Amino acid sequence: MEMTQKERQEFIKDVALAVIRMLDEKKKINKEEEEWVTTKEAAQILGISVRYLTQIKDRFPHTKQGGYEAGHLRFLKSGLMENYING
Repeated sequence: MEMTQKERQEFIKDVALAVIRMLDEKKKINKEEEEWVTTKEAAQILGISVRYLTQIKDRFPHTKQGGYEAGHLRFLKSGLMENYING
């Protein structure tokens, strides 16, 4: 049985709405994955000391907020365990 023009339009509309919902959900997941944590929180997640984490910080995605001397490190939460294990 072949679809009518109206049925095809409704089908395309339904598929488009489903794709939009899936993309919106993926954006939400990506935002959760982009959570940045402090050095202390990252060390707790990894089960290591803050001192050791600062020594191996280049193994993890991180950024420094603030000035050169007084800046604070922030680590990408989603990259901590994966990079620690694959180290």
